[in-house]
Amino acid sequence: SLARRELGRRAGACGMRGAVCRELDRDGALDGADVPAAAALLGQGAEIIVAGGIGSVAHLEAARGGGLDGAIIGRALHAGRLTLAEALACSR
Repeated sequence: SLARRELGRRAGACGMRGAVCRELDRDGALDGADVPAAAALLGQGAEIIVAGGIGSVAHLEAARGGGLDGAIIGRALHAGRLTLAEALACSR
């Protein structure tokens, strides 16, 4: 969306090096993150990490495929939906 791109532009202009794009309505749902929304912030000079909804290796692969720099996977680890080894393997 235009608002997200503008936020990304302003953050980059201020020297921000990274941001977490977290969709609160997806948080803890383990149904997948809103990769397109997070990816809309790319290209402004800051690393973008997605949060909210990651629940599988496929979700991590989607985040990587969307060009994102990382993903927060706490709930998926806690729920046993992902192992740390799986997550690390996906980051390579």
